[in-house]
Amino acid sequence: MNVPSAPLPSERRFLDLVSAAEVVEDPCPHLFLDGLFSDNELQALYDHLPDETLFQDVGSGLHTFQTWREADDLDKLDARQSAYFQRLEQELFTPQVANAFYQKFRPSRERLFDHLFGETAATRLTEIELADWSMAGALNIRDQSSELPIHLDWPNRLISIVVYLAPEDGWREDWGTRLYEVRRDLSPADALGLMARTKPQELISVDTEQYRTIDFRPGRVTAFMNTAWSHHGAAIEPTAGSHARRWCLVKGLNLTLGATEAIFGLPPELR
Repeated sequence: MNVPSAPLPSERRFLDLVSAAEVVEDPCPHLFLDGLFSDNELQALYDHLPDETLFQDVGSGLHTFQTWREADDLDKLDARQSAYFQRLEQELFTPQVANAFYQKFRPSRERLFDHLFGETAATRLTEIELADWSMAGALNIRDQSSELPIHLDWPNRLISIVVYLAPEDGWREDWGTRLYEVRRDLSPADALGLMARTKPQELISVDTEQYRTIDFRPGRVTAFMNTAWSHHGAAIEPTAGSHARRWCLVKGLNLTLGATEAIFGLPPELR
């Protein structure tokens, strides 16, 4: 059966936007970019989204649909949707785009490893082995009056890439990702322990009133690097007269588990 092709952003446009984006170091290395999707391309994405009944309710107002290459959820899509999400992975979220994000954060990554490992930083950097990022990805819906709790990512996550989506009217800019201000004077041992999950997050007392918000705007792409001070979250405040939810597409640029174990150690939850 022939499925008409829907408009999709070009890989070249994505690469140019990543190249032009500025990495901001405070409170943790991050960037955002606008203009990846034209209005027609963004509407095409909305037109191919899975029905919300296909999302898994994981509690606390969060619903997920896995989009990584071999996810069982993809079998729930019709032929039109399946073809679109295959093209999204093959033509937009390409290895070249993954490498562009990886290289964009290279100076920040080198500074992080210098702090964590000192004289052995160069050796640790050579141990980085990236997982295929087509094996990571999910659509998330968060209900109004829910929140993404303040947290650090697992040590296998190098960079989180989030595409904000708004298929329903009533979204708010303050639904964006909050990057919290935390102490930057951690000792190397404490910083490494936080990232490796050998020390509790409570080692840092997070001021919940001090944060930078990457404003939520439809089609905006935000990316931030995982560090010992990359505490982040989101609060989905209600919009009067609207039942809109916060939608996003999440991709992760991850280490292989072998590289994670070699560099940080492997928490039991990842084994």
